[in-house]
Amino acid sequence: MTEARFKLFPSPPEIDDNSNKRPLAQATELTFLAGSNRYLLKTFLSSFFDDRGDKTFRSMLRHLEDSENQSAPLFTLFLGNQVYLDALGFNSKPTHLSEISKIYRDAFGQKYIRKLMRSLPVYMILNDHEVENTWSRDRLKLPDKELYYDGAISAYRAYQWLHGPRTFDDNLYYSFECGGYPFFVLDVRTQRFKGEPGTYDNHLLGQELESGSSKQFAALLTWLEKQNRVQPDWPKFIVSPSVFLPDHNRPTTSGSSTRGTGLTTREGDNWAAYPNTRKKLLRFIVEKGIQNVVFFTGSDNFSAVTEISFSGNSKAEQLRSFAINASSFFWPYPHPSKRQFVQDTSKTGGIKLLNDVQMHYKIKSFIADDGFARIVFTPAKRVLRVEFFTRKRKKLKSMELNLF
Repeated sequence: MTEARFKLFPSPPEIDDNSNKRPLAQATELTFLAGSNRYLLKTFLSSFFDDRGDKTFRSMLRHLEDSENQSAPLFTLFLGNQVYLDALGFNSKPTHLSEISKIYRDAFGQKYIRKLMRSLPVYMILNDHEVENTWSRDRLKLPDKELYYDGAISAYRAYQWLHGPRTFDDNLYYSFECGGYPFFVLDVRTQRFKGEPGTYDNHLLGQELESGSSKQFAALLTWLEKQNRVQPDWPKFIVSPSVFLPDHNRPTTSGSSTRGTGLTTREGDNWAAYPNTRKKLLRFIVEKGIQNVVFFTGSDNFSAVTEISFSGNSKAEQLRSFAINASSFFWPYPHPSKRQFVQDTSKTGGIKLLNDVQMHYKIKSFIADDGFARIVFTPAKRVLRVEFFTRKRKKLKSMELNLF
């Protein structure tokens, strides 16, 4: 006889009849775990796999088991690259769905990740290595790519997508709530287009429709506007498997550095390579006065907290926003250093959004190590606490972010 136990998310506060808003003061505390990039290292000339990545999940489980001394996590975010179909080293890229499925079974069959996924809801989203390094939709035009892509996405749907809700029909992006706290999980991989060489912009969230936005981008803006109307003072989490901020100090196509030029390079694989998509989203946030937007991202094998600010008029200057990047669960190769990133745009130039408004950012914390993040939001204090841990659960950093 098999016994199963279920625990529901806390119920959100009722919307007040007079204000038509959801009162944050009545919300429960929110706690969750997050991370990205779990590389399953195969030992040389062997069929065995390194279990160092799996031990990260053992450390995450201890947060669940230690719930008497701290608030227990309610769910976990897996922010992309949970498998590497284009694994480095000896492994060749799989060509059939059966080979792709075996990679998933090897990754998800290890002891502690199985226990974690049995113990907590896990919300997942793919990044490039679930398909191919720096994947964009343009590659479907290349020989044999469409068949390979179909196999990779079929496996992703079977092993990862099934963990999340079907908010937007058959699309891979989705939204969910936990205790009233809203999350929008973006698909920044399967709908992105790089565009033709020499053009200024490409499309991170899908090619634009006649309305001026892609279907996914329009859904995100509608969601943001709704959250701002119903619960304006709540944190609003936009989840992306590609880094929103900070930006790399990498050279532009002309050979000059982005340092001091204002974050408009199209090189790279993150949001900075899609300047118009990012500017349109930030401009919308400023124009609508949307408070407490938290961009929660993965990839690039580092952890960071970045404070976003707006200048130019009093309305924009009141807005509070942050970008949090959760590091790799396990990456056996060198990690990036803080020096590789633009750290403070007040010294280099920000992003012009409107005639009188610029966005600036400053890195508040940066850690180049494997591990995971623990996030706690306390509504009574309006404080978002961000904690970064190593794979062995040593706390590396804890900082409190004051929301508006």
